[in-house]
Amino acid sequence: MSYSGASLAATISVDSNLCTLKYGATTSVIDLNTYNTIGSLVDRINAEAGFSAAVLDGNIEVTALNGLDFIANQDVKAAPFVVTGNLQAVVDWINGQGEGYVTATRSVNAIAVPVNVPFTYLAAGTDGMVTMNEWQQAYDALQSVDAQWIIPISPMPAIHAMNDSHCSYMSNIARMERRGIVGGNIGTTDLQAIAATKALNSDRTSYTHLGFYDYDTNGELTLYPPYVMAGLLGGMFSGVNPGTALTNKSIKIRGIERNLRNPTDTDILINGGVLCVENTKKGYKVVKSITTWLVNNNYNRVEVSVGVACDFTSRAVRDAVDDLRGAKGSPALLADAISRVETCLRQLAVAEPMGPGVLVGDKLNPPYKNITANLSGDVLRIEYQASPVIPANYILLVMHAVPYTGSAGA
Repeated sequence: MSYSGASLAATISVDSNLCTLKYGATTSVIDLNTYNTIGSLVDRINAEAGFSAAVLDGNIEVTALNGLDFIANQDVKAAPFVVTGNLQAVVDWINGQGEGYVTATRSVNAIAVPVNVPFTYLAAGTDGMVTMNEWQQAYDALQSVDAQWIIPISPMPAIHAMNDSHCSYMSNIARMERRGIVGGNIGTTDLQAIAATKALNSDRTSYTHLGFYDYDTNGELTLYPPYVMAGLLGGMFSGVNPGTALTNKSIKIRGIERNLRNPTDTDILINGGVLCVENTKKGYKVVKSITTWLVNNNYNRVEVSVGVACDFTSRAVRDAVDDLRGAKGSPALLADAISRVETCLRQLAVAEPMGPGVLVGDKLNPPYKNITANLSGDVLRIEYQASPVIPANYILLVMHAVPYTGSAGA
């Protein structure tokens, strides 16, 4: 804003609820309770003789009451001056969607943005103790989020059980299939890990028990606990096509808590349902990406990748036929349902890299078949057979040794 009137001097002052204009012998006090937006305040200033003001950056609806930076007797005669609301903008940003953990309140005596300070923790801030109720609230909130991998950053068995219950409920009832990977604390033994997997015994949850070394923010080599390793594995699964196993895949870490002997240690761990990581000459690798399921050896229960392929197929088919809910029950509906399912399954069977390669087969053993649709009352039931991709976890080599037979002569 600026002043170009006849008076030799003109100033503006602003506090929480008043804007005061002085020019010559005239003092005009503008009540921000009445002109409480930037737009209305600018209009009121422009109504004052000799003053000219404009709204910057589309702030016409921004609140002026208790929202402007304080100024006292600022000259507007010699040069234009910009009245700011930077302090309130910072408070609004913290309280908005830009920051989810801190609530800001403008102090009564705060008049402008404070000077920058070096990084420091908030006053009296502590990590605190997260309660079980708070964990449950977090899982309740996750019911409205369509996420496929849930990794709790906690070594507590109770949290692992809560995470598994959440994944099972969301997969079997809430129609949002998801899986979890959990981990113990530093120093977890093989026997403790096997006991933990036995307690879980779930086709929706994997358990890893070794920590890893990597550099922290200060550049120091640090041992991170197994539940952070679970986060790494979850990130790896999230970054590959559905149906891709982590078996024999490398993990980018700087070291491992302790070395496992393959097969002396790893076979026992795998049979116990532990997703274990080993140190090989070609890097740190997942031995076999499995769940904690111990009831049987069904691939869709034990192999994480096969279960994910089944989840992806179920979700894709469900989405393909969802538009049919509410349609008129008729033979045309049955034909449409079968057509949609067949189209969806055909796309899932397209091999990588042109398709997801979730289903596999050939002419003699097709990737899907036996698609049927039955309508009974207001219930449409669709059934089909599909062959999800199964990883080649083992390679058997057979050498037939035969004696050399030959003759020589001179």
